Amino acid sequence: MTVWPGFAELELKQDPMNGGLFIFINRRRTAVKILVYDGQGFWLCQKRFSKGRIRFWPKDGASLTAPQVQVLLYDGHPQASDMAPAWRPLSGPRDFRACTSVDRTLMSGMAKPLPEDILELATDEIPELIGAVEGSPLSERHKAIILTLIQQTVDINRTNHEKMAALRKIKRMLGPKTEKKPRPEKPTTAASPRKGHGRYGVDDYPSATVVKHTHHLKPGEQCPLCAHGTLQAVAPRRFIRLKGQSPIVAELHEPACMRCSGCGEIITAELPPEVGDEKADASANAVVAVFRYGLGIPHYRLAAMQLAMGRAVAGVDPV
Repeated sequence: MTVWPGFAELELKQDPMNGGLFIFINRRRTAVKILVYDGQGFWLCQKRFSKGRIRFWPKDGASLTAPQVQVLLYDGHPQASDMAPAWRPLSGPRDFRACTSVDRTLMSGMAKPLPEDILELATDEIPELIGAVEGSPLSERHKAIILTLIQQTVDINRTNHEKMAALRKIKRMLGPKTEKKPRPEKPTTAASPRKGHGRYGVDDYPSATVVKHTHHLKPGEQCPLCAHGTLQAVAPRRFIRLKGQSPIVAELHEPACMRCSGCGEIITAELPPEVGDEKADASANAVVAVFRYGLGIPHYRLAAMQLAMGRAVAGVDPV
């Protein structure tokens, strides 16, 4: 922020605190900045044109009136516009200064310079330049500042050349590039599925329980629709219906019991071999192990979920 008032004072030979507006334009003529001092500090306003460039700009240090500044900011020609004269001149320092020299100095670090703005400095020119600065009538401080800038420029150029040389050496060590960039896959032209088809089809549920529904009609009977054909058995249609349940499902087995009227003993029916003697079979233990060690769900959370669904498994541990 302190650069702009310094530029107005050095280049335009004007006091930046006189209350006047100092207007700057960038190199491409696509943005305008206005500097003004209000008694407590500086205001820096910027206008960037969304489209096009400013076609006219006055010479450096030109003084403009307030109406001319308004015409200029709207991409007009303030000196060629026909405006009514002021019936009472303004008193005090209310002039407006336009400048474009800031384009080559202050804006050089804010935007990429144009090729014609780049000045190449040869190595053999540096000693001659240093001698010219030392023999100039400048003050000692100004000489020290210029000599420091020259030395910093030389150091930056040397560091840049060393870095580029190191990068070229690394590229030679790595060899030529052999990997190929994968080509993007072409979109398939398959027909889009109908609305409401679902994410997966019936073939994506191989472990689904198959429930067969018998037909109320029998093969060989007369067709109830046309009344002259006979019915034949064909492959059944298939529908998927999803139902929620707990990870572990409990089965309640009730074997029938008989009591002897003579001895009083109770005779219980034998259970099928697949029922087993253990409360939790291998599949229940496998589910608990998958939830705990495969999905990271602790035992107490699985037990709470099962309890909420009416199937407590607090005593089931994986084996």
